[in-house]
Order: sequence, then C-alpha cells, then structure tokens
Amino acid sequence: MKKILFYLIFVTASLNSFSQKIKFSENECKIKIDSIYQHCKHRKAQSEVLKLCLANPNNAKSLENLYYLKRFAGKEDLKNTLNKLSDDNKSNIYAKGLDVFIQTDQIKEGDKYYDFNAKTSSNENFTLSEVLKEKDVLLIFEGLSCMGENSRQELRELYNKLDLSKVEVVSFLNAKNEDDLKETIKKYNVTWLAISDYQGVMSKPWLAYMIFGTPTTVFINTQGEVLVSRVSLVNKALSLAKAHKK
Repeated sequence: MKKILFYLIFVTASLNSFSQKIKFSENECKIKIDSIYQHCKHRKAQSEVLKLCLANPNNAKSLENLYYLKRFAGKEDLKNTLNKLSDDNKSNIYAKGLDVFIQTDQIKEGDKYYDFNAKTSSNENFTLSEVLKEKDVLLIFEGLSCMGENSRQELRELYNKLDLSKVEVVSFLNAKNEDDLKETIKKYNVTWLAISDYQGVMSKPWLAYMIFGTPTTVFINTQGEVLVSRVSLVNKALSLAKAHKK
C-alpha cells in the first residue's frame, strides 16, 4: 500500500512539475502526454493534458492536443493561449484551426442551423440551405469506422426505405481530396450521400457542429431547426428520418 501511495505521489508531483515548465521539446511533450493517458482515467487525463498544453502552447504537440480538446476549454483561455504563441507557431495548422474555432459559433439542439458548402464525390456542389428548402437532413459527421458494420448496415437499410424527396441522409467526411472521399465511400460501402469540404482542421462546419467525438449526428428540419445534435448514431435522429419512409 505504501509503495502504491508513494508511486501516485511521485506521478502527481512529476506531472505538476512538468506542467509548470515554460518550454519543452515536441518529443518530451509527446512522452509526457502518453504517460498521462496511460496512468490516469480518461476524463482526468483529458483535464491534465489540457492543463499542460494551455500552460505550454509553443509546441506542435501541445497545439495538436489543444485542438482536439478545445471544447473542454473556455474560448477566452484559448484566445489567451494563442496570444502567447511565437511567430513560428502562429502558422501551425492546429493554431489556425483553434483560431477558426474561436470565431465560429457552435450549434446546439434548438439552434438555427449553420449553413455551409461542400462537394460530393462526383464534384457536385452541396449547399445545406438549398437542400433544406425541400427536405429534412440527417447529417452525420465522420465516424464510419467507429459506428461499426452493424450500424452502417442499419443506415443502408434505412436509406433504401426513405422518401428522398422529403429527407436526405448525408455523411460529412474529413477527406483530404476527391480521391480520398471516393476511397472512403468504397471502403465502408456508403450508399447514401457523402460530402466533404477538404478543409481538415480548418473546416467551419466541423467546428460548428462537432461535439466531443465521432460520429456526431445532427438532424435539421425544413424550418432550419436543429432537432438533434449529439455524439454517436442517435436513435432519435434515425426515428425522425424514419418518419419519411416511402
């Protein structure tokens, strides 16, 4: 018991000491972050990593982790952190993504929708507001791998039964380019519409709608009301889509 207590005190002291450092190498940061996730429960680990990265932003690994933990931080804290960046780090892609996130309003259930443009795999334009003029939209951000084959098959079966003049099913994927989008569609046998804006961490729709993980499911009606916006493939959203069966 004494050995366990001593070890916990040692790890805690080490993390606290490290978080006070002004500057550290990217590799040192990666090792310490990996250690935190290894020795702490997930929510606690996220908190510790966030604290560490906010205190030490001038590091590529810190900025990357700040980007993925951004919704657990206040925007003022993120603003103050970006203001501390060196000129070199201001051009970091994750720093730019954080800046776009700060300037973008996040959409919650009950809000009006956030409009956006994207491309389909056949390079056609997709504008959310144009689709909403005619039909509801079940919008699913990424998560094809996470949801598993059973859920993907459920979506295929649902899509085949829907009246597509009244509702559209759309996967918004984090693809690098048109070829990447096509490869993902083929890999997961996506039979419904798949789109991307190819903006990666700079994607405003992702920063507006994404919650804390993938898939994030959003259901928007023709009045532009966001009826569902939650992590996972949400049953309520599927039920709203099922109301438009043929």
